[in-house]
Amino acid sequence: MGERGLSFKNPPLKEVSFSIQFQPLPGFHTGLVGIAWSYFRESYPIVEERDELPHEVEVFGVLNTKRTPQLKLMDRPACPRLLCLTADKQFAVQIQKDRFAFNWIHQDKDEYPRFDKLKALFSEEVKKFLKFSEQNNLGEVNVDQLELTYVNWIPKEERSLHDIIHDIPGEERHPSDIEFEQLALNLRHIIKDARNKKIGRLHTTLNYPNEFKGDTDNILLRYMARIHPHSKNASEALSEFIILRNTINASFESMTNKDMHQEWNREL
Repeated sequence: MGERGLSFKNPPLKEVSFSIQFQPLPGFHTGLVGIAWSYFRESYPIVEERDELPHEVEVFGVLNTKRTPQLKLMDRPACPRLLCLTADKQFAVQIQKDRFAFNWIHQDKDEYPRFDKLKALFSEEVKKFLKFSEQNNLGEVNVDQLELTYVNWIPKEERSLHDIIHDIPGEERHPSDIEFEQLALNLRHIIKDARNKKIGRLHTTLNYPNEFKGDTDNILLRYMARIHPHSKNASEALSEFIILRNTINASFESMTNKDMHQEWNREL
């Protein structure tokens, strides 16, 4: 798949996350968490423990919108997810028994480093993780899902919602005697490969006001794209992140108005 040409000099991006998910490494245990950090400690001196992220794989067939409670019988405590941050908290790696992730987090006055640079940085960190896995006899890293997330915060200011996002009912479309309070929208789209085979989904979240961290002045537009890679090999699967990026770019371009593209200084 060719590259989807879309670039802004001042995009509303606040966070980008690359993630590879794989079958749980049988040899990974709590005692190895500190050893894992040693492979990244020089660049990521800040470390925190977090709860594990669930192992989720996009499946196709009959939709089941009702989640049933699940009882898990565990013969040992859950191994924590390790969150390692750079000193300026602009970059992070996340490690758990079935996932490795790399994040760029916007800081004041920082510019978006661009997809190609972030993907190159992610690839280098994946190499370190694979080295850690190999040297500690953790077993084969068999990737079952790739995930790319873009988080946008778009200032609403004095604009109506439909001035920013296409086909969204704004305040002016409703009777004056009722007051607009909140918009929360979740969309799912199927991602297909060149052979028209279903390989994943694009999950889009649109919220206004964006109550994340008490921020009520921005529209939250979040894309999370997931696919099953053609190769289970982590190094080979990295090339397929371009599919995820193209999918997100196409959706962002179609959902947002051209006036906003000018405001963000579109380059491509």
